[in-house]
Amino acid sequence: MITLPERSTRELLCQWAAIMGELRRRSVVRSTNNPIADIAEELVAQHYKGQRAISSQAGWDVDTGTEKLQVKAMRNTHYKRTTLSPIRSQNYDAVVVVVFNEDLTLNSAWYIPRAVIEASEQCARQRTNRPIVEHLQAYAWGKAA
Repeated sequence: MITLPERSTRELLCQWAAIMGELRRRSVVRSTNNPIADIAEELVAQHYKGQRAISSQAGWDVDTGTEKLQVKAMRNTHYKRTTLSPIRSQNYDAVVVVVFNEDLTLNSAWYIPRAVIEASEQCARQRTNRPIVEHLQAYAWGKAA
């Protein structure tokens, strides 16, 4: 078996393109963009037994039947990214943040009610700079007790 370091760059890119095509065929990803967001949305939809929104839907990504969830994803790499894309719409009930390890295994996921998001945004507007991360531990993969 040929290992990845033994493959040419062209072979690796062709393999990546084939994998992306198969993931699209399986409806895991919807585009040829970075698949992290699509994979996170699919995981959240499965976890909450919900339906993914159409790709152009503003404000939410998964409908559970009782809640509209906005999904944010990040992948831990050597770059140590600590920010998520902004929330641009108010059409959601909660945010689910999904964090992947560099090899795309699930690191953690947090359910954050809209009220917590709004309180964190209010603190930021008051220049206290209290990041949303402070609230995350209480919401790991489910609603806080």
